[in-house]
Amino acid sequence: MGIGTNLKIALGEYGLTVAELSRKTGISTNTFYSMIKRDNEKISPDMLKKICENTKITVYDLITDYDEFAAKYYDPNATKEEQAIGDYILTKMGNDNALGEIIEAYDSLNDMGKKVAHERITELLEIPKYCKETE
Repeated sequence: MGIGTNLKIALGEYGLTVAELSRKTGISTNTFYSMIKRDNEKISPDMLKKICENTKITVYDLITDYDEFAAKYYDPNATKEEQAIGDYILTKMGNDNALGEIIEAYDSLNDMGKKVAHERITELLEIPKYCKETE
Protein backbone atom coordinates (compact mmCIF):
# COMPACT_ATOMS: atom_id res chain seq x y z
CA MET A 1 0.00 0.00 0.00
CA GLY A 2 1.14 3.47 -0.79
CA ILE A 3 0.76 6.68 1.15
CA GLY A 4 -2.41 7.55 -0.78
CA THR A 5 -4.16 4.37 0.34
CA ASN A 6 -2.88 4.85 3.88
CA LEU A 7 -4.24 8.40 3.87
CA LYS A 8 -7.65 7.18 2.72
CA ILE A 9 -7.70 4.57 5.50
CA ALA A 10 -6.56 7.10 8.12
CA LEU A 11 -9.25 9.56 7.08
CA GLY A 12 -11.86 6.86 7.68
CA GLU A 13 -10.35 5.80 11.00
CA TYR A 14 -10.23 9.36 12.31
CA GLY A 15 -13.60 10.35 10.87
CA LEU A 16 -12.23 13.04 8.57
CA THR A 17 -13.21 14.00 5.06
CA VAL A 18 -10.79 15.24 2.43
CA ALA A 19 -12.46 18.66 2.69
CA GLU A 20 -11.85 18.78 6.46
CA LEU A 21 -8.25 17.69 5.98
CA SER A 22 -7.83 20.41 3.40
CA ARG A 23 -9.21 23.07 5.77
CA LYS A 24 -6.99 21.91 8.63
CA THR A 25 -3.80 21.77 6.57
CA GLY A 26 -4.25 24.46 3.95
CA ILE A 27 -3.52 21.90 1.23
CA SER A 28 -6.01 21.73 -1.65
CA THR A 29 -8.58 18.96 -1.83
CA ASN A 30 -7.44 18.24 -5.40
CA THR A 31 -3.95 17.47 -4.10
CA PHE A 32 -5.33 14.96 -1.60
CA TYR A 33 -7.76 13.37 -4.07
CA SER A 34 -4.93 13.01 -6.58
CA MET A 35 -2.66 11.51 -3.93
CA ILE A 36 -5.32 8.97 -2.96
CA LYS A 37 -6.22 8.10 -6.56
CA ARG A 38 -2.60 7.58 -7.61
CA ASP A 39 -1.70 5.90 -4.30
CA ASN A 40 1.49 7.93 -4.20
CA GLU A 41 4.58 6.34 -2.70
CA LYS A 42 6.08 9.74 -1.92
CA ILE A 43 4.99 12.72 0.12
CA SER A 44 6.65 16.07 0.61
CA PRO A 45 8.07 16.74 4.07
CA ASP A 46 5.96 19.88 4.32
CA MET A 47 2.75 18.02 3.50
CA LEU A 48 3.59 15.24 5.95
CA LYS A 49 4.19 17.75 8.75
CA LYS A 50 0.99 19.68 8.00
CA ILE A 51 -1.12 16.52 8.09
CA CYS A 52 0.47 15.16 11.27
CA GLU A 53 0.57 18.46 13.15
CA ASN A 54 -2.98 19.54 12.33
CA THR A 55 -4.85 16.24 12.74
CA LYS A 56 -4.67 13.05 14.79
CA ILE A 57 -3.18 11.26 11.78
CA THR A 58 0.36 10.17 12.57
CA VAL A 59 3.41 9.58 10.44
CA TYR A 60 2.98 5.88 11.21
CA ASP A 61 -0.55 5.95 9.76
CA LEU A 62 0.79 7.30 6.48
CA ILE A 63 4.18 5.65 6.06
CA THR A 64 4.32 1.92 6.62
CA ASP A 65 8.05 1.60 5.90
CA TYR A 66 8.97 4.46 8.23
CA ASP A 67 12.21 2.71 9.25
CA GLU A 68 13.43 2.90 5.65
CA PHE A 69 12.47 6.58 5.49
CA ALA A 70 14.21 7.22 8.82
CA ALA A 71 17.38 5.59 7.47
CA LYS A 72 17.36 8.05 4.55
CA TYR A 73 18.30 10.79 7.03
CA TYR A 74 21.77 9.22 7.24
CA ASP A 75 22.05 8.30 3.55
CA PRO A 76 24.26 10.79 1.67
CA ASN A 77 22.74 9.59 -1.62
CA ALA A 78 19.16 10.31 -0.52
CA THR A 79 17.35 13.36 -1.81
CA LYS A 80 16.90 16.38 0.45
CA GLU A 81 13.18 15.56 0.69
CA GLU A 82 13.91 11.98 1.76
CA GLN A 83 16.39 13.21 4.35
CA ALA A 84 13.88 15.77 5.64
CA ILE A 85 11.21 13.07 6.04
CA GLY A 86 13.75 10.84 7.78
CA ASP A 87 14.61 13.70 10.12
CA TYR A 88 10.93 14.28 10.90
CA ILE A 89 10.35 10.58 11.63
CA LEU A 90 13.44 10.35 13.83
CA THR A 91 12.39 13.48 15.70
CA LYS A 92 8.92 12.05 16.32
CA MET A 93 10.41 8.76 17.49
CA GLY A 94 13.03 10.47 19.64
CA ASN A 95 10.45 12.55 21.50
CA ASP A 96 8.85 9.47 23.01
CA ASN A 97 10.97 6.99 24.96
CA ALA A 98 8.38 4.19 24.82
CA LEU A 99 7.66 4.65 21.13
CA GLY A 100 10.53 2.45 19.96
CA GLU A 101 9.31 -0.43 22.10
CA ILE A 102 5.74 0.07 20.94
CA ILE A 103 6.79 0.13 17.30
CA GLU A 104 8.90 -3.00 17.73
CA ALA A 105 5.98 -4.83 19.35
CA TYR A 106 3.58 -3.56 16.68
CA ASP A 107 5.90 -4.73 13.90
CA SER A 108 5.83 -8.25 15.33
CA LEU A 109 2.02 -8.41 14.99
CA ASN A 110 0.22 -9.84 11.97
CA ASP A 111 -2.44 -7.74 10.19
CA MET A 112 -5.21 -8.91 12.50
CA GLY A 113 -3.10 -8.10 15.58
CA LYS A 114 -2.30 -4.64 14.20
CA LYS A 115 -6.00 -3.98 13.72
CA VAL A 116 -6.75 -5.00 17.32
CA ALA A 117 -3.84 -2.87 18.61
CA HIS A 118 -5.27 0.13 16.76
CA GLU A 119 -8.72 -0.54 18.22
CA ARG A 120 -7.30 -0.68 21.74
CA ILE A 121 -5.41 2.57 21.31
CA THR A 122 -8.56 4.16 19.90
CA GLU A 123 -10.40 3.01 23.04
CA LEU A 124 -7.74 4.63 25.23
CA LEU A 125 -8.16 7.88 23.33
CA GLU A 126 -11.80 7.97 24.41
CA ILE A 127 -10.83 8.02 28.10
CA PRO A 128 -9.95 11.61 29.10
CA LYS A 129 -7.49 10.70 31.85
CA TYR A 130 -5.23 9.02 29.26
CA CYS A 131 -5.26 11.88 26.76
CA LYS A 132 -3.22 15.03 26.49
CA GLU A 133 -5.15 18.17 27.12
CA THR A 134 -6.24 19.80 23.90
CA GLU A 135 -6.39 23.52 23.37
